[in-house]
Amino acid sequence: MLLIEKVIKLLDEFHFSQFREHVKHYSVRSYYPLALVDVIDRRADVEQDSEGLYKKVYGDPPNGDRDMKKFFQLSHYTFKFTGFLARNYPDYLQHNITRIQQFINNGDLTAAKRLSEMVRDVAEKIEDFDTEIKILSILAQQEVLNESGKDALKYYERIDRLLKLKSGINELNNFVLVQLKDRGKEEFNFDLDQKLAYLEGFLESESFAKRMLA
Repeated sequence: MLLIEKVIKLLDEFHFSQFREHVKHYSVRSYYPLALVDVIDRRADVEQDSEGLYKKVYGDPPNGDRDMKKFFQLSHYTFKFTGFLARNYPDYLQHNITRIQQFINNGDLTAAKRLSEMVRDVAEKIEDFDTEIKILSILAQQEVLNESGKDALKYYERIDRLLKLKSGINELNNFVLVQLKDRGKEEFNFDLDQKLAYLEGFLESESFAKRMLA
């Protein structure tokens, strides 16, 4: 399933309408991003093949790999518009946690697992650490109940890694704010090389947020 498909399926009515209007407004030179958004089935349990989506967007079936490459480029381009949601509604995935809990409480563990994995994929891609941690906790708990400790351990190891990333981002934010507070003061230039070296240490971080802050 394409990443943009997962995003569309995970949006509630408010966030979907906001996202659709954003795509409509900023893709005035091309109708296709909005067309793709509109042909994706929003039901989480419905998966559409890429060839079928291509035909719905362009009107004709794909003719070989070149056409499919064009479609995947459109998918990637359209996904970039979700940056609007991440900036303005950073918790836009959170409502899915309640949906997952409802599935679990109703005994529909298959639907819960499917939705959890979908949310996890998108959260990981956009670096929504809080949502990913919550989803991983749910997945780990289900594995514990299924007496699958090995799989649960993998989830908890990922949680530990994310918590360290969050801690690093908090540390970096604190550092930046302290420097801004001291800007213009005599001590601001004290150990400037050391401060720059500290920031350079984040430039190769696996986290995009850390690299941007640095």
